[in-house]
Amino acid sequence: MAGTVFVDESKRSGFRLAAVLVSPDGIADARATMRAQLVRGTRRLHFVHENDVNRRRALAAIARLNLRIAIIESPRFETQPGQRVAALAILVSLCAEWRADRLVIERDENVADLDRRVLTEKASALGRPPWLAFSHVPASQEPLLWIADAVAWSWTRGGGWRRRVEAMGVTRIDA
Repeated sequence: MAGTVFVDESKRSGFRLAAVLVSPDGIADARATMRAQLVRGTRRLHFVHENDVNRRRALAAIARLNLRIAIIESPRFETQPGQRVAALAILVSLCAEWRADRLVIERDENVADLDRRVLTEKASALGRPPWLAFSHVPASQEPLLWIADAVAWSWTRGGGWRRRVEAMGVTRIDA
């Protein structure tokens, strides 16, 4: 499955990246599905601010999409820049395994330079020409980042929320 990987993070109780692969032929449907989850008057879905009814509805909609999902987790005792670098290195390998040609990460200006450096270095280390285009995009501009946000939040929250995500066939990877 080639396509685009959408990524968001959670820094609560450790560090994790949620990576969601969407195939080229599924992008339009997935965007429409996510836009349909918006509450009137909002510009984006952000799980930390949603109520449980909206969270359950959104996760049910996400589960109906044809996606590949991975959670890359790093232990709590490492420093966050170290955790991020390790997770990004794994993310590049995952993109190669999934044959993704594009990577979209929720914009965080505090780490954008680090991300660019690590992603470029790790993609080049695979011995190929630049095969992975990547960009940092505000979540309000890309509804498919909302899926990664939902997955990261649910996984971190644990309990029934994590079980809903696990039912989607999530691959868990230690960084």
